[in-house]
Amino acid sequence: MTEAKSEESNETEKAIKFLERLWKPAAGLIAAVTLVVKFIQLWLGNRELVTWVLVTLSYLAFVILLRYVAFSKVTKRRESLPLTTYEELRYPKYYTLARYGLGVMGLALLVSSGLLAWRVVETNRLEAEFEEKVVVLVADFPGPDPDSYRVTETLLLKLHEAAADYDDTLILALGASISEQEGSAAARSLGEENNADIVLWGWYAVTGSNALVTIHVEFLGEPNYQRLYGEYQKTIGMQTTVAEIESFTLQQNLSTEMSRFVILFGGLLRYEAEDYLEAASRLSRGLEMSTMEATVINLEIIHFYRGNTYSALGEYQKAIADYDMAIQIDPQLSEAYNNRGNTYSDLGEYQKAIADYDMAIQLNPQLGEAYYNRGNTYYALGEYQKAIADYDMAIQIDPQDAEAYANRGNPYYALGEYQKAIADYDMAIQIDPQDFLTYNNRGSTYSVLGEYQKAIADFDMAIQIDPQAEAYYNRGNTYYALGEHQKAIADFERVRDITSDPSLQQAIKEVLEELVPRVKSKDNVTKNR
Repeated sequence: MTEAKSEESNETEKAIKFLERLWKPAAGLIAAVTLVVKFIQLWLGNRELVTWVLVTLSYLAFVILLRYVAFSKVTKRRESLPLTTYEELRYPKYYTLARYGLGVMGLALLVSSGLLAWRVVETNRLEAEFEEKVVVLVADFPGPDPDSYRVTETLLLKLHEAAADYDDTLILALGASISEQEGSAAARSLGEENNADIVLWGWYAVTGSNALVTIHVEFLGEPNYQRLYGEYQKTIGMQTTVAEIESFTLQQNLSTEMSRFVILFGGLLRYEAEDYLEAASRLSRGLEMSTMEATVINLEIIHFYRGNTYSALGEYQKAIADYDMAIQIDPQLSEAYNNRGNTYSDLGEYQKAIADYDMAIQLNPQLGEAYYNRGNTYYALGEYQKAIADYDMAIQIDPQDAEAYANRGNPYYALGEYQKAIADYDMAIQIDPQDFLTYNNRGSTYSVLGEYQKAIADFDMAIQIDPQAEAYYNRGNTYYALGEHQKAIADFERVRDITSDPSLQQAIKEVLEELVPRVKSKDNVTKNR
């Protein structure tokens, strides 16, 4: 029994030793296979990076080899003096060649470093240029008999013609098609690789007497108008007769619509860049080009943004006409009512403005800016409690709306509720510490309360952020109230130099005519004493 156990124990020990011997080569094999797999994955994912890594490693290995050949030495004993040693080059035959090789490798490093630096600079320059451009990537449109129907070529030709008038628009041909199986994900990935803002892809088919064209538009990035409708991809399908595709009518119409879309898209981006004249020009040109019922960007959106553009340019009647058209096309577009209300308010037509804000809120009770804008209008009409109620709603919808707090402080100030006004100004400054007007208004409130040093500190901040005449004027009045007439005069003179308001200029002139002689007279009395 004991011998059996002993044999079993020996067998177990042998098995364990065998596994221990097997583990090291097995682990090495697994590590090698894993390394190869990871290398292949890296190569497939980023070939350029792998190539640079391999080139760098090869360079370092060659430099190490040359250095070894050029400088490695061996120790030998002298035959005449066995107890002494000396060193000599290990490879004297190749010493000179190896040193020349190191020199060449050093020169190659300098040249490649210069080329790499140039490439980085050039890449950054091109990327900066691309960021400033509207880049449209156009894939090939596969279909039967492409040499006859030339759908892709016609589209590219029209797009290049449309973009020729605009330096900030670039049309790129992908040179390959994107299948429906690859879909939107592949299109967007290719768009990102090419720094594109828009990717156009699709296909066409001819069956019997009918022709069908499908075009997909991928929007990359997040322009404001996309957030308005939540559209990041749009598909247009067209079915017509073979005669139209054979006569190139379909290709022309499709190409014109895509050219129109690119011009409109550029107009929307110019609007976001606050280049309103160029935005109005492109949006107007795009609206004049429509040839199809199906459009990439809905017409109400174009009229809405052209209305915004005209409003920013002060062309209020044109703005109202565009908002009217947007509302006619889409009576549920609450933002159009809100912005038309703003335009009426700018014109002083407050009742029309309030009617539009009412409609915007009815369509979208969560549209905080409509409450905010209606509050501003009620404040302009002197209906302070209604204004406060609207600001309350705007803050309830967005508790981080600094402007709603700041503007609610104004009717509280007008009602003499100064502590409530200061509390609102405090909150607005906490959310947005860079709004000079809030500091100015809080300073005015402190001044009314006789807390002149706090008032001056706020006017100082307002001037530091944005040196406007109003803050200098208010600080001058505060210095005047403190009897610091020289400082008051300095602020009033600053107002005189920077303001273009005729009524304020006249007021400053009268103040200075009264104050300056008084200060001089006081100074003379002081000197005589």
